[in-house]
Amino acid sequence: MTFWGDDRAQSLQVGAVLLLGIFVIVLATFQATVIPDQNAETEFDHSQAVQSDMQDLRNGILRSASSGTVRPTRVALGTDYENRLLFINPPPATGRLRTVDQVDGQTMNITLSTASGEVSLTDSEYENARDYWTNASTSGEFNTSHVVYTSDYSEYAGEPTTVADNTLLYNIFGDGPNQANRTITGQTLVRGGTIDLLTLRGSLSKSGSGTVTVPVVPVSESSRTVGVKSEDDDPLYLNFTSQLPASVWNRTDLLGEQPSVEKVTSEPIPDTGYHRISVQFDTGRSYQLRSSAVGVGSVSENESTTKAAYLVVVDDYRTVGEGETGELTVEVRDRFNNPVSGEEVNVDTDGTFIRVDDGSSVEVETNSEGRVTVEYAENQVTDDGEAGWLDVGIGDATYEHKNFTGLKVPEFAFGSDGGSGSDDGGINPNASGEIVLTESSSSENNKRAVLTFDNTGESVNLVGARVDFYYDSGKGSSDSNEVELYQGSDTGGTPLADLSFGGPYVDISPVTIAEGVNKFTLSTDGKFQNDFLVITFVYEDDGTEFRTRYFVAPN
Repeated sequence: MTFWGDDRAQSLQVGAVLLLGIFVIVLATFQATVIPDQNAETEFDHSQAVQSDMQDLRNGILRSASSGTVRPTRVALGTDYENRLLFINPPPATGRLRTVDQVDGQTMNITLSTASGEVSLTDSEYENARDYWTNASTSGEFNTSHVVYTSDYSEYAGEPTTVADNTLLYNIFGDGPNQANRTITGQTLVRGGTIDLLTLRGSLSKSGSGTVTVPVVPVSESSRTVGVKSEDDDPLYLNFTSQLPASVWNRTDLLGEQPSVEKVTSEPIPDTGYHRISVQFDTGRSYQLRSSAVGVGSVSENESTTKAAYLVVVDDYRTVGEGETGELTVEVRDRFNNPVSGEEVNVDTDGTFIRVDDGSSVEVETNSEGRVTVEYAENQVTDDGEAGWLDVGIGDATYEHKNFTGLKVPEFAFGSDGGSGSDDGGINPNASGEIVLTESSSSENNKRAVLTFDNTGESVNLVGARVDFYYDSGKGSSDSNEVELYQGSDTGGTPLADLSFGGPYVDISPVTIAEGVNKFTLSTDGKFQNDFLVITFVYEDDGTEFRTRYFVAPN
């Protein structure tokens, strides 16, 4: 018997092989197309998240500069992909966060200067501040850096480089002639009439796929401002380095919207992708300059603090007399014009006429506000031709010192509690050359006492006053035990001081008592009704102080 061959089992095997092949092809196709797309989406989401982290870092730097607080910020350098059972993922995506402080071998800096190379302070009351900005070789020039984030993705090919650059955060896409950019935040360098220079110190270099915490610490908090001016014949310029050209910085949403900016230009730094930006300010205007320094990442001990640059006197020297003491307050500032704490201040005196701490010199340390109060005292009164001196300083340059020379120490000076001095002119003097009270009357229903003086000598300054005694008749007088002193007409004038009955001498900003007739008024919230008083005026003439008492009966 003959049997036909049976190959049905082979047909099943072939079908199984075909199904397996199709399954492998599907898996391979999924691995080659779908998985990369999903991973690219994961990387894109991370790119958006890390840009948000960079914005937090930029904002933390600004807040640290203005508030003086530590602002650590977390940045997710990379990301993991979704766990998969049958498919293969590439290694976790990584990124790198670093500071860049050099371009083409040159240290990156930001400068404020003029065409002549000098920046003058226009409205600073402190001579030393003006001297520093005029004479110091390093004034107006500050080294700084940028913070740059770059990613290393497997699939997402359009990822940007994110840069924090002179208060502005932006993305750079592509390279070379195909480079594009997009700003993420605005700038705070120039806002209206304020120039805000923020510089970065420290070193940062972090890479990987995890999240890192970036230390942000204040080095010099922007707590002081100084005035600078852009002159018609010597314009003011702000210069800095950026990966963005002038065409971007000059956009209306950045520097182009600032009315104080005349124009923005730039010069490319060859083969680097960077530009040197120059901002010219509108001339004939004054600007408020504020500057600061912030540490990012690892900050060395030398970079974590600022050194003293100049010294200013915020509460000036006051003449002391026999047995008196005085105080003056100085503030030490760094090159950013901000106070420096813990700085040693040297105080020296002649030791003969003026002393400190029972000697001729002393060292004191500035407090948290960069200030120190110096106490000095009379050691011996000066005679004709003699003079004392006092000097406070932190270094050798003129703007690191404040020297008071030719100081007179009289037997009596403003601030004592009365008593007789050799320059006391007595009560109501009337000799030639004296300041004579010629009339006292009342006005405004006895609310004002009008004092008329005749200066029969040369012009002097009124610098202090005191009500030694006040007789209250009880007929409408004030219960406040105080009167107000004015210079001027019968109805008032310029307010000079509030004087309490029997109180201390009160300082008066120098008022000229010219030759001839001068009028002053005393005012009370009650009435000068049958009252009388004794008042002492303190005069100053060519550095010498003397006093004269007057008996006043206005009614």
